[in-house]
Amino acid sequence: MGKSRFYSTDNLKKKQVVDVLSGCFFIIKANAFKQAGYFEEDTFLYNEENILFYKLKHLGYKQIVLCEHYITHFQGSSTNKTIKNFFLKQKIVRDSEQVYLNKYLEISLIQRIVYHFCSFLGMIEKYIIYRIKLFRRGVSKI
Repeated sequence: MGKSRFYSTDNLKKKQVVDVLSGCFFIIKANAFKQAGYFEEDTFLYNEENILFYKLKHLGYKQIVLCEHYITHFQGSSTNKTIKNFFLKQKIVRDSEQVYLNKYLEISLIQRIVYHFCSFLGMIEKYIIYRIKLFRRGVSKI
């Protein structure tokens, strides 16, 4: 099994309680989904699962990953085809993160400043990697 940003793969059991499941594939009971208020409408493409599972956890539900099963998620396959502009994609990600951080985690002003600084550095890093990949493919257009 590969690595996950959502849960530890060091101690693989048949079931493991986690805070967040991957948004690319999960199963939820309809009444729990309704009770949580469905997906957050102020987000688009990113962080919906973080918000949903945050709400479910506060309602007393547990998220369980079945470690004996796995899926392959080709991250960015559809968004890279539809959203060509690197900076637009980063803006969509950041806007969704802002909803999660401000509305649900209620971070302070200082935490927001630190987040914005780190987010900006991360965006620069991602852009450099993006440009290197384009260069290696022989694509000169942004």
